[in-house]
Amino acid sequence: MNYKLKYLKYKSKYLNLSRKINLKNQYGSAIPDFDSIQYIINFLWMNRKPSYSEKYIIPLNLKTYENNIQLPNLDILCNYINVAEWCKINPTARIYLWYDLPNCSLETNDIITNTQNLINYLNNNFEVCNLIKKCISDPNKEDLENIKKYLPYDLSTRQFIIPNDIPKISNLEFYSILELSIWNEPMFIETNILENFGFKADKNFTEKETYILPVYFRVDLVRLIILLELAEKFPNYYLVYVDLDSKPIDKEFLFNQESINLLTEYGLVLPGGGKGPGVGFPYENSLHILAGKNVTNDTYMLDSIKKMLVYFNMFKIINSKNTKKTLINNPQDIYGDYNLLFDYYFALKKNYEKINLRILNKEFNHEELKNLNLSDIFIIAKNFVMINDGPKRVFSSQIIPGIIILDEEFPIREDLKDISPHGYSYDKKYLKLK
Repeated sequence: MNYKLKYLKYKSKYLNLSRKINLKNQYGSAIPDFDSIQYIINFLWMNRKPSYSEKYIIPLNLKTYENNIQLPNLDILCNYINVAEWCKINPTARIYLWYDLPNCSLETNDIITNTQNLINYLNNNFEVCNLIKKCISDPNKEDLENIKKYLPYDLSTRQFIIPNDIPKISNLEFYSILELSIWNEPMFIETNILENFGFKADKNFTEKETYILPVYFRVDLVRLIILLELAEKFPNYYLVYVDLDSKPIDKEFLFNQESINLLTEYGLVLPGGGKGPGVGFPYENSLHILAGKNVTNDTYMLDSIKKMLVYFNMFKIINSKNTKKTLINNPQDIYGDYNLLFDYYFALKKNYEKINLRILNKEFNHEELKNLNLSDIFIIAKNFVMINDGPKRVFSSQIIPGIIILDEEFPIREDLKDISPHGYSYDKKYLKLK
């Protein structure tokens, strides 16, 4: 019998239970009044190449269904239904839909108006939404014709015909990613980093499509920039990011006892992911709940995300531009970079006396590590790719060796991992349209 493996298994189980008990004892009496919880839910849509060619923020390409019935792609339309449902079941939240279009242009204004009218309509027509979900898995002529009848689509203008008297959703707002302040930092202006996101320095579209980063990379990076900027702007709020295809959940589920405890202790909650050798990471990044600095006891998470995910990857982009070599080998690189975030974060939280940053070939004490400067992060990013028999990813354990983090220490909620992506369930009781 492998007694060491058995010991580690029981130790892991004990630590997980112990953490839950400690968190409850430590923070159970300090939980804020539930009604006083303020939060902003953020969605983000980015196109492979930003343009004005579409009529809606999320492009609705046509699809031919049974009996040659043409409709906007119903799977994509369900993203709009999701936003409407998140708004409906979170009436006290501020809900932001971010997009990659220049702000304050006539074309953008038209796209925003079309998008808002569509979401308003879906928010007030549950039966139509239910029928759309049904047709994704069970399309038939009668149901498809009913969708055409109750949500008519003009093929010539590529727009839905929405009645003018539909009530407006009061808590939904739209923002361009170009409003984020990070683009105005001198180092990013000098390196014209916006070019890699599809824009010229004047924030109009670039024609240099070859310079645009993979869309998944851009989405993973911009979502973090959004959360950090909102955390700075709204220190008394919780900031939520959620993928557009995620199952809508309400305030009670988002901010249950476990979430509040984790947010108080770590300042962050992620869904659980795969575990074990070859399975993947213990976290997912489809949903984030981030605490503003005034609603957490944690003092390291916001700065750790800023340094080890945002600036680290922005510097990778700059180094790629300087060397004419890509340092982004996988569109989902940032997902793996959360390992570096947690290595750095727990090195601070566990108060190690000395930490060796291998790439810098330098030891740091706790205070020096906490104040790690941008030039050090730039060097780490610059050396992120090792040349051997080809490009090789430098895992975080090679950058900060000696950090031991058990799965049970990650700020994750296992019950959040099933919300994205999800199948579109429908209610058979609500299939008859008036």
